[in-house]
Amino acid sequence: MFLPSVNRATLSYFRSVEAVKRERIRASEQKTWIIHPYCRFRNYWLIAMLLITLVNMVVIPLSVSFFAEDVYYSPAWIAFTVVNDFLFVTDLCLNFRIGLASKDSEVIILDPKKIKNQYLKTWFFLDLLAVAPVDYCLLIAMEFGAIGASRQGLAGIRMTRLIKLIRLFSLLRLLRISKLLQYVRQWEEVNGWNVGGIATFFKFMNMIAIIILLCHWNACIQFMVVVAMDFPKHSWVILEGLVNKPMSYLYSKSMFRALCQMMTLNYGSKEIPKELTELCVVVISIMVGSVIYTMIFGRIFALVSNSRMGELMYDTKCNEIKEFMRQSRLPTSLRNKIMGHLENRYWGKWFDEKDILKDLSEPLRQETVRFNCSSLNMSFFKDAEPLFITGLLELLEFEVYEKGDLIIRKGALGDCMYFIERGTVEVRAPAFSQTLTDGAYFGEYFTTMQTADLEALKEAITSQGQLLGQHQQVLEGFTRSMDTIAKQADQQAQMLELGQCLRERTSRLHTMTTSPQHNPSPAFVAAPSGTPTAVPVSKPNKYDGSPEKCQGFLLQCTLYFSSIPPCSNQAKIAFLTSHLTEKALDWATAVWENIQAVSYEDFIAQFKAIFDQPHEVRACREMLTKLHQGNHSVSDYAREFCNIAAGSGWNDVALHVTFQNGLNTEILQNPHMKLRRNQNLLSFAELYTGSPKSSHSLEVSLDGLMSSPVIVDDDCHLQDVQQTKRTICCFLSRITDGKNLDVHYDPNSSITPLMSALQVWECLKTAVADTSLHDNVRVLLFVQSVGVCLEMGKVQLAAETLKWLETETDLPQKLQRKLSTVLNKKDAHDQLLMSFSYNRLIESVSTFLDMFLEEYPSDFLLKAASQVVQVRQERSEREESTPTSHTSEISAKIEEQIISSELNLRPKKKLFSTRSIHPWKPETAKKSLCVPRKTSRLSHMLKKVLISIKLEVSRLSFKDEQGLASLPSDKQGLASLQHRGKRMWTWEEDRHLRAGVKAYGEGKWAKILEQFEFPERTSVMLKDRWRTLKKNGKDF
Repeated sequence: MFLPSVNRATLSYFRSVEAVKRERIRASEQKTWIIHPYCRFRNYWLIAMLLITLVNMVVIPLSVSFFAEDVYYSPAWIAFTVVNDFLFVTDLCLNFRIGLASKDSEVIILDPKKIKNQYLKTWFFLDLLAVAPVDYCLLIAMEFGAIGASRQGLAGIRMTRLIKLIRLFSLLRLLRISKLLQYVRQWEEVNGWNVGGIATFFKFMNMIAIIILLCHWNACIQFMVVVAMDFPKHSWVILEGLVNKPMSYLYSKSMFRALCQMMTLNYGSKEIPKELTELCVVVISIMVGSVIYTMIFGRIFALVSNSRMGELMYDTKCNEIKEFMRQSRLPTSLRNKIMGHLENRYWGKWFDEKDILKDLSEPLRQETVRFNCSSLNMSFFKDAEPLFITGLLELLEFEVYEKGDLIIRKGALGDCMYFIERGTVEVRAPAFSQTLTDGAYFGEYFTTMQTADLEALKEAITSQGQLLGQHQQVLEGFTRSMDTIAKQADQQAQMLELGQCLRERTSRLHTMTTSPQHNPSPAFVAAPSGTPTAVPVSKPNKYDGSPEKCQGFLLQCTLYFSSIPPCSNQAKIAFLTSHLTEKALDWATAVWENIQAVSYEDFIAQFKAIFDQPHEVRACREMLTKLHQGNHSVSDYAREFCNIAAGSGWNDVALHVTFQNGLNTEILQNPHMKLRRNQNLLSFAELYTGSPKSSHSLEVSLDGLMSSPVIVDDDCHLQDVQQTKRTICCFLSRITDGKNLDVHYDPNSSITPLMSALQVWECLKTAVADTSLHDNVRVLLFVQSVGVCLEMGKVQLAAETLKWLETETDLPQKLQRKLSTVLNKKDAHDQLLMSFSYNRLIESVSTFLDMFLEEYPSDFLLKAASQVVQVRQERSEREESTPTSHTSEISAKIEEQIISSELNLRPKKKLFSTRSIHPWKPETAKKSLCVPRKTSRLSHMLKKVLISIKLEVSRLSFKDEQGLASLPSDKQGLASLQHRGKRMWTWEEDRHLRAGVKAYGEGKWAKILEQFEFPERTSVMLKDRWRTLKKNGKDF
């Protein structure tokens, strides 16, 4: 009863009886009770609910409009409504237990959670509103005195209006028309009436039923409006004297009035309605009737056109032939012959017999041809084999010849035989003359090469030779195919034997590696023996887990696998595992339980992630483990640690442990200076030093993070979260320098920072969860790449940028036309540029960063930057709450100095590039380029944050070391700012100096000063400091 059965609908959906049986078994194995959508109960329930809903659609408008009050409150009517509502509530509950037919995957959904979610998203709230018992609630309230029930005076008038309102609330049940349409659609699917010609018939009948239902509703509304207004004197009911008439007479008048209005006829009313409400109802009725009138004629026209498709195609083809004959100026007699031929050939309906037969299956095609040729009663067909007759009939082609046509003449090549279905053919020869009629045949002498002359005989022999050659080629192809099939069968047998052997070896290896009595030793899997190759490849050497040997070991395994017969993924994994030793074997032993069910490609990916680490990551991790505080302060140590940790890829826990291991003993023994797990390194350093030196550390950390290298694949696919963060920083670095056209991130100097940002943004497509946000930022980059050039007054560069966008990117054509218009106007304040402004671009990028940090909140450097920036902003607000003219002047000068030096903070020309680096091409690896990385949650205000941090550091330099002190006087403050005296060399400056000498050599002090950050230093100072370091032996 609740399981699917074999019928037309299930066969149409599942395509076979076996599939229906499997579905029946699957439905019976469900743990929870679910009604299958193709079961008999579902079909019966749909029929019942369809009839009940149809009755409601007809009766409810009648009850609201025409029923008297005593009928409306009678027990029979209340019982009818209660039963209806109960059935619809039951249907509402059953919808949570009825399976869904998925049109995408062709699988019936029987999961209760998925059924519930789908129903809540589609029809639930509309069904719930349709069964809401609002009128019952009001009646119960009146019965128990919650609403006054007096029928005298003003209270009686209110009571009468309330009763009318209750009756109007019954119209909410008309929302069940959605259920009616849903029931009809599901009933057609269950019975398989949604395809074929019957589907067209049901669509037409559904449209007629809906039109009749709308006319019924319109008639009820016509009278209901007058009743709701208490029969005004200018209403149509009063004007026609219909008060106190029988209900049937009133309904007939209302239906006639509604039909006249919907058909835009002038029979329904004597004059224009004077009541505004009645006038609105008439206007709506006329509009609905016009739409229905159009739908009826459109559907009828479509049905007629589809039914005469062959005739229309024949008329079209005849018109085309007539135009050809008129253009060629053919004589009238020939024209008549051509038209007569078409009439006799197609009988007024155009079709292509070959295409029709080609679309049929082989049995249907043979049966159709046999029926069409049933009138050919040939004597020699009686003793012929059925296969011969079928093959011969498939070769027959239907031809029509007009009176007087010459079918074949003397000297023609005899390559066909003719069978006469209808008509008369005259055969003329010097020796005899004969007339052939229906059922006769001729041309058998031509097929046996009894032609009129020797030349035709030669051509026939040549044609036969060519056919024999083609047959020979086909036979040779069949022979080769059979040999290939035999070889594949042998290979499959060998593979089965090899797979059985490998499974035994693998189970033996698993037993050895998991045995607690013995040390895990790798089981050797012998390479399968196959056909010896011309150049034998030796087995790879043992691999101990060294990162330097990982690529070579994998290459040897790949070469070895290519030299042996194909084997399964598990055999490759077992063979590779048997060649692991030391650290690699320990890793394989630990993860052996998890890698048995994975593919070989996934195993190699995990293997590379553990042992094939990039050189930069390994170098960063080695430097972190060797880094110690020593004689440096905690602030300097934390700053250096953050710079190196940017490229390590470690999580917060590993970084905190490594940071604590590098601290001095007296720091670790201080009970007040314990680094909490959720505390960032920079705030810890600031807590220890008691000074805001970590602001400078934050700036250096951010700057170092922007310079951290990253490698992007050729297809812009981000390998992991660490590489994603680096690519985001590439994008942020270009966005922050978007209006600085002198900065170049690409070897091509014509590419502006925003153009380069657009290329990097394409690589972040998979990192953006919201595709609309990605497209929005992409459009903003398109517009601002041109707008920034116009804003800076570089029209030529703007034109080159637009041309680059057209050739190198998929710039939308509509946006390209708008940008061309803006470029021709040379207006930097165009409405398009204002709508897609640079500030809007920054806001969109900030939204993307917030979404990314919500998904990956474990980046300690990003969170540290955000926390320190918030602390600095709070201090700035407290200081600005008591401003003085002296501090304002100092702040203005400092900010001006910082902004002027911001563009030359470090040279970026050819430092960043969107050029991909392929790991297997050494020539690309020699020119490795740095790509910036993501910095902080407030990245859209990155420059402003750095300026505020520098400004605060300069402000706090006037304060003593014990705490916050007041700023000096006006002149003294400027003097102390400009003349600070001799400043000590810091540990970071010494490190930059060593790196510069190592990169450019001694004597290149100006180059080193340009490439590295040495605040308030000169080339002479660098030279003197280097001499001091060499003298003290600290150059290494």
